[in-house]
Amino acid sequence: HGTENVNVVYEDAEGRIWSGTESGSFVMEPGDSIFHETLAKDINKGDNNYTYSFADNVNSVLIGTSSGVLVYDKETKQVRPAQFNKQFGNATIYSIVCDDNGIIWISTNRGIGYIDRNNNQSYLFNHHDGLTFQGNECHKFAKYKDHIYIGNATNMNYIIANHIKFNDVQPTPFVSDILYGLSGK
Repeated sequence: HGTENVNVVYEDAEGRIWSGTESGSFVMEPGDSIFHETLAKDINKGDNNYTYSFADNVNSVLIGTSSGVLVYDKETKQVRPAQFNKQFGNATIYSIVCDDNGIIWISTNRGIGYIDRNNNQSYLFNHHDGLTFQGNECHKFAKYKDHIYIGNATNMNYIIANHIKFNDVQPTPFVSDILYGLSGK
Protein backbone atom coordinates (compact mmCIF):
# COMPACT_ATOMS: atom_id res chain seq x y z
CA HIS A 1 0.00 0.00 0.00
CA GLY A 2 2.93 2.36 -0.19
CA THR A 3 3.24 4.72 2.78
CA GLU A 4 -0.42 4.70 3.88
CA ASN A 5 -1.40 4.02 7.48
CA VAL A 6 -3.06 0.65 7.93
CA ASN A 7 -6.01 0.94 10.32
CA VAL A 8 -7.08 -2.71 10.38
CA VAL A 9 -6.07 -6.16 9.11
CA TYR A 10 -8.73 -8.88 8.95
CA GLU A 11 -8.99 -12.50 7.76
CA ASP A 12 -12.42 -13.52 6.47
CA ALA A 13 -14.03 -16.97 6.64
CA GLU A 14 -12.56 -18.00 3.26
CA GLY A 15 -9.01 -16.99 4.20
CA ARG A 16 -8.85 -13.66 2.34
CA ILE A 17 -6.65 -11.07 4.07
CA TRP A 18 -8.17 -7.59 4.16
CA SER A 19 -6.32 -4.36 4.82
CA GLY A 20 -8.09 -1.09 5.66
CA THR A 21 -6.13 2.10 5.02
CA GLU A 22 -6.57 5.85 4.81
CA SER A 23 -7.55 5.58 1.15
CA GLY A 24 -9.75 2.51 1.01
CA SER A 25 -9.67 -1.25 1.38
CA PHE A 26 -7.50 -3.91 -0.17
CA VAL A 27 -7.88 -7.68 -0.34
CA MET A 28 -5.43 -10.54 -0.89
CA GLU A 29 -6.93 -13.83 -2.07
CA PRO A 30 -5.77 -17.13 -0.50
CA GLY A 31 -2.56 -18.33 -2.17
CA ASP A 32 -1.84 -14.85 -3.57
CA SER A 33 0.92 -12.56 -2.35
CA ILE A 34 -0.40 -9.22 -3.64
CA PHE A 35 -3.14 -7.00 -2.21
CA HIS A 36 -5.68 -5.79 -4.76
CA GLU A 37 -7.67 -2.62 -4.31
CA THR A 38 -11.43 -3.03 -3.96
CA LEU A 39 -13.82 -0.51 -5.46
CA ALA A 40 -14.33 1.03 -2.02
CA LYS A 41 -12.21 4.06 -2.91
CA ASP A 42 -14.39 4.82 -5.94
CA ILE A 43 -17.63 4.42 -3.97
CA ASN A 44 -16.49 6.59 -1.05
CA LYS A 45 -15.41 9.52 -3.18
CA GLY A 46 -13.44 12.34 -1.61
CA ASP A 47 -10.87 12.49 1.14
CA ASN A 48 -13.17 11.05 3.80
CA ASN A 49 -12.85 7.34 2.97
CA TYR A 50 -10.79 5.75 5.73
CA THR A 51 -11.43 2.05 6.28
CA TYR A 52 -11.68 1.03 9.95
CA SER A 53 -13.23 -2.43 10.12
CA PHE A 54 -14.37 -5.61 8.39
CA ALA A 55 -16.85 -8.37 9.31
CA ASP A 56 -18.04 -11.55 7.65
CA ASN A 57 -21.71 -11.71 6.77
CA VAL A 58 -23.74 -14.16 4.69
CA ASN A 59 -22.02 -14.27 1.25
CA SER A 60 -20.37 -10.90 1.87
CA VAL A 61 -17.83 -8.94 3.85
CA LEU A 62 -18.99 -5.73 5.51
CA ILE A 63 -16.49 -2.86 5.28
CA GLY A 64 -16.73 -0.09 7.89
CA THR A 65 -15.53 3.27 6.62
CA SER A 66 -15.62 6.91 7.63
CA SER A 67 -18.61 7.31 5.29
CA GLY A 68 -20.77 4.36 6.31
CA VAL A 69 -20.81 0.63 5.55
CA LEU A 70 -19.89 -0.98 2.23
CA VAL A 71 -20.76 -4.55 1.21
CA TYR A 72 -18.26 -6.71 -0.70
CA ASP A 73 -20.05 -9.53 -2.55
CA LYS A 74 -17.83 -12.63 -2.29
CA GLU A 75 -19.12 -14.13 -5.57
CA THR A 76 -19.08 -11.09 -7.86
CA LYS A 77 -16.19 -9.35 -6.05
CA GLN A 78 -18.13 -6.09 -6.34
CA VAL A 79 -18.51 -3.42 -3.66
CA ARG A 80 -21.67 -1.39 -3.05
CA PRO A 81 -22.98 0.86 -0.27
CA ALA A 82 -25.01 -0.98 2.38
CA GLN A 83 -28.77 -0.42 2.21
CA PHE A 84 -28.95 0.55 5.87
CA ASN A 85 -26.49 3.50 5.58
CA LYS A 86 -29.34 6.03 5.33
CA GLN A 87 -30.67 4.95 8.70
CA PHE A 88 -27.41 5.88 10.41
CA GLY A 89 -26.65 9.08 8.48
CA ASN A 90 -23.51 7.70 6.84
CA ALA A 91 -21.76 7.73 10.22
CA THR A 92 -18.11 6.80 10.73
CA ILE A 93 -18.01 3.05 11.35
CA TYR A 94 -15.32 2.04 13.82
CA SER A 95 -16.18 -1.63 14.21
CA ILE A 96 -18.65 -4.26 12.96
CA VAL A 97 -19.59 -7.64 14.36
CA CYS A 98 -22.32 -10.13 13.44
CA ASP A 99 -23.81 -12.08 16.35
CA ASP A 100 -24.99 -15.71 16.32
CA ASN A 101 -28.54 -14.61 15.43
CA GLY A 102 -27.44 -12.76 12.30
CA ILE A 103 -27.80 -9.33 13.92
CA ILE A 104 -25.23 -6.81 12.67
CA TRP A 105 -23.80 -4.55 15.39
CA ILE A 106 -21.86 -1.45 14.35
CA SER A 107 -19.98 1.01 16.52
CA THR A 108 -20.21 4.49 15.10
CA ASN A 109 -19.32 8.05 16.01
CA ARG A 110 -23.03 8.48 16.89
CA GLY A 111 -23.68 5.37 18.98
CA ILE A 112 -24.14 1.64 18.55
CA GLY A 113 -26.11 0.45 15.55
CA TYR A 114 -28.33 -2.64 15.57
CA ILE A 115 -29.44 -4.09 12.24
CA ASP A 116 -31.76 -7.11 12.08
CA ARG A 117 -32.33 -7.84 8.41
CA ASN A 118 -34.64 -10.80 9.20
CA ASN A 119 -37.21 -8.54 10.89
CA ASN A 120 -36.29 -5.39 8.96
CA GLN A 121 -35.41 -3.55 12.20
CA SER A 122 -32.61 -1.15 12.88
CA TYR A 123 -31.82 1.15 15.73
CA LEU A 124 -29.05 3.46 16.85
CA PHE A 125 -28.45 3.23 20.61
CA ASN A 126 -26.88 6.22 22.34
CA HIS A 127 -26.68 7.73 25.84
CA HIS A 128 -30.47 8.32 25.80
CA ASP A 129 -30.86 4.53 25.74
CA GLY A 130 -28.62 3.99 28.74
CA LEU A 131 -25.16 3.77 27.17
CA THR A 132 -22.64 4.96 29.72
CA PHE A 133 -20.53 6.66 27.07
CA GLN A 134 -21.04 8.94 24.07
CA GLY A 135 -21.31 7.51 20.55
CA ASN A 136 -17.90 8.79 19.48
CA GLU A 137 -16.37 6.76 22.31
CA CYS A 138 -17.58 3.36 20.96
CA HIS A 139 -14.42 2.23 19.21
CA LYS A 140 -14.02 -1.54 18.86
CA PHE A 141 -16.19 -4.61 19.26
CA ALA A 142 -15.34 -8.18 20.08
CA LYS A 143 -17.81 -11.06 20.20
CA TYR A 144 -17.60 -13.92 22.67
CA LYS A 145 -20.56 -16.31 22.83
CA ASP A 146 -23.64 -14.09 23.25
CA HIS A 147 -21.70 -11.07 24.57
CA ILE A 148 -20.65 -8.11 22.44
CA TYR A 149 -17.75 -6.30 24.15
CA ILE A 150 -17.29 -2.59 23.43
CA GLY A 151 -13.92 -1.02 24.15
CA ASN A 152 -12.87 2.61 24.15
CA ALA A 153 -10.06 4.73 25.53
CA THR A 154 -11.19 4.57 29.16
CA ASN A 155 -13.23 1.41 29.75
CA MET A 156 -14.97 -1.65 28.40
CA ASN A 157 -18.68 -2.46 28.44
CA TYR A 158 -20.69 -5.33 27.07
CA ILE A 159 -24.11 -6.09 25.67
CA ILE A 160 -25.78 -9.46 26.00
CA ALA A 161 -27.12 -9.63 22.47
CA ASN A 162 -29.94 -12.07 23.21
CA HIS A 163 -31.30 -9.83 25.98
CA ILE A 164 -32.03 -6.73 23.90
CA LYS A 165 -35.79 -6.14 23.85
CA PHE A 166 -37.68 -3.50 21.92
CA ASN A 167 -40.93 -1.96 23.03
CA ASP A 168 -43.37 -2.31 20.11
CA VAL A 169 -46.02 -0.17 21.82
CA GLN A 170 -45.65 3.56 22.37
CA PRO A 171 -46.31 4.18 26.08
CA THR A 172 -49.37 6.31 26.92
CA PRO A 173 -48.38 9.63 28.55
CA PHE A 174 -49.48 9.91 32.15
CA VAL A 175 -49.90 13.27 33.85
CA SER A 176 -49.31 13.02 37.58
CA ASP A 177 -49.43 16.65 38.65
CA ILE A 178 -50.60 19.96 37.24
CA LEU A 179 -49.48 23.28 38.66
CA TYR A 180 -51.14 26.51 37.65
CA GLY A 181 -51.61 29.99 38.97
CA LEU A 182 -48.01 30.35 40.10
CA SER A 183 -46.97 33.96 40.49
CA GLY A 184 -43.25 33.25 40.52
CA LYS A 185 -42.97 33.41 44.33
